[in-house]
Amino acid sequence: NIWGKRFQEARRKCEALSLLPEAHVQLTLLRCCLDARKVNDLLRATPLDQASDVAASFSALLRDTLGFIIGTPVSDSQWAQATLPVRYGGLGIQDPSVTRLAARMAGLTDFVTRAVDVLGLPADFPRIPADFQNCLAQALRHLGQRQPLSAWQQDPALVKDAERAHASQRWWSDLCARQRQSTLATTLSGEDAVRFASQIQPHAMALAAVIPSAGLRTLIPSTDVKCLLRWSLGIDQ
Repeated sequence: NIWGKRFQEARRKCEALSLLPEAHVQLTLLRCCLDARKVNDLLRATPLDQASDVAASFSALLRDTLGFIIGTPVSDSQWAQATLPVRYGGLGIQDPSVTRLAARMAGLTDFVTRAVDVLGLPADFPRIPADFQNCLAQALRHLGQRQPLSAWQQDPALVKDAERAHASQRWWSDLCARQRQSTLATTLSGEDAVRFASQIQPHAMALAAVIPSAGLRTLIPSTDVKCLLRWSLGIDQ
């Protein structure tokens, strides 16, 4: 029910977004206010086998909204790039279907490592949540055998002694983003491969993070924004 209410709220706001006159403002609000950030608390708290249909609907809503801003639908590979962080060559739009693994792993690890101290629970509290094994299996499938996942696979109880960084969603998100960036790079060819190779260089996609302000002269005209977005995603002008 909570997921459904959040989705309906997001859909109403995306419809209102389409009425704004400036594409630059639309893009900024989409990537800063209306994407997975709106449901990050739910992503951290919801087991991966729940609410997947609503998360998929939310993802489709964001993808359609980006297509409206650009003026054309976006393909799977274009959406995969658009949902990468700006520093990894993307537009920084957070897809809930993609970010939920990082959010849930961070939420579980944070709980397990801090439950006794923060909640005042007894030291022998069974601190490994029921869905941790499922999350760990998915993380291993997406990220491969690497530390600390390999160690936790051997002994899930080791998660209670995880480093503070491993309880950070930024750490998990970066790990997933690097893997997705690498996977996307292997699927592109020709001009698209060259374009993406240039976009993953430091600050190359900084234009996507520019905050529109007429007073500061950082409001990019709509025609220019659409051209830039199309080029960034490899869409014909």
